Amino acid sequence: MRQMIPHKLHPAVSQHPRILAAREICETLRTAGRQAWWVGGCVRDFLLNPEEPPNDIDISTDASFDEVHRLLPKTIGIGKAFGVGLVSRGEYAFEVSTFRKESEYTDRRHPSLVSQGTIEEDSARRDFTVNALYFDPIDELIVDFHNGLSDLKQRQIRCVGDAKMRLHEDPLRILRLHRFSANLNFSIEPETKAAAHALTGELIHISLERVLLEISKVKAAAFARFAQSTRNAQWILLQYNSPARSSATPVPVALQESPHSFNLPVAAFRHPGTLFLLMCHSNFGQSAFDWVNILKTWPLSASERAHVELAVRFGSGKFRVPQCSDPQAQLSAWQDFLEQCRWLVRQSRTELLDASWLVENIAADTFNPTDLVHSFCRTCSAEYTHLSLAQAIENTVGENCKPVRAELNQWAKDKPQEALGWARLMTDIAALLQYTGCSTAQLPEFIRHTHQQLNTETCAQALLWAANRAKKKPPRSN
Repeated sequence: MRQMIPHKLHPAVSQHPRILAAREICETLRTAGRQAWWVGGCVRDFLLNPEEPPNDIDISTDASFDEVHRLLPKTIGIGKAFGVGLVSRGEYAFEVSTFRKESEYTDRRHPSLVSQGTIEEDSARRDFTVNALYFDPIDELIVDFHNGLSDLKQRQIRCVGDAKMRLHEDPLRILRLHRFSANLNFSIEPETKAAAHALTGELIHISLERVLLEISKVKAAAFARFAQSTRNAQWILLQYNSPARSSATPVPVALQESPHSFNLPVAAFRHPGTLFLLMCHSNFGQSAFDWVNILKTWPLSASERAHVELAVRFGSGKFRVPQCSDPQAQLSAWQDFLEQCRWLVRQSRTELLDASWLVENIAADTFNPTDLVHSFCRTCSAEYTHLSLAQAIENTVGENCKPVRAELNQWAKDKPQEALGWARLMTDIAALLQYTGCSTAQLPEFIRHTHQQLNTETCAQALLWAANRAKKKPPRSN
């Protein structure tokens, strides 16, 4: 049912340079006898925030791509097969697309056949009713085919047409549904919500890059709402996009599987940001850290930030015991390794079981037998389940290194405190590696010896490292 409603832009918005540029494109198309409408999010946004110009304005027309290119010579084809071009006007650029109709989505993302259509057919292929509104900036008229204005007033997200069919065509729409609900603070219409829940298992068909792109569009202020509404989606993606899973793994049915069947630690339920972290990591592999920049903008808890930091450092190989043949490179690598261990002991707020689960789910196929965190978690998780990783390490070191620490304190009474700290750390790590069963074949001489033989050489090495660090530090300002 077509509704046509007169609408005037707010006076301040109507004179914004972006608005004027977009209107000029429409005027060019209209002068040539073609229709030209603003469509989608821009219409939704200026109706919700009348005094704010929309950031992105998409234009839909009955002109073909070739005709648009002829009328607007600066058009760049960014989706020529779908009739989509990018038109520049000064500092602004606008997507101009031809009305189109679509057939069945055979690959769960693209329709198998696209052809030029009418505005009614163009509206019918859109995802949600609030995104299927059209605005004529020349005649100042809104056209609504799917009661999108009513849904906008009720502040709800509803699929265009049959919700199950719309979400099944492209499962990414499930994530988009939750993103719009969170960012706009809208409810989800019951039939649409039920369809999304029933089809959650189909999220594994989404290309990995599109998952990250969709998550990157979640506003920081909306993170908590998005995290809560997408819990089921996170469990599915995390469990079934993991490199450890084969392509033959059956797709779960959202209504039949509970998150507890996935054997996630308690922290994953307390901290949804950790689930997003691992979901993104399992999607993109060890070397891709774009997701870290996204998560840094979100209001994560202290524990979630500790999880992120631990995952970054572990995924980067920071806790892998160095194995270098060149003595100078070995010393440098060990200094960096000990820096990471110092952070681990002093900073980590990650519970031991959480840390164990985190490292098991990050680059699990690349574990080195001398990965300190992995070896420690594997060895100690049963004994120190109630402690943080840092506390568990501190307890283990304390029990194994009391005599050595006492000797170091006596030996280094008149030595710089920084050197004593380094010496303690080196002997502590030696005890920790021994305790966790890590191979010591590749360890440098000053860590390979027994504790009794270690002190003098270790402290001498620590003094040297402390002196080198002091040289690198900028002088303090008065």
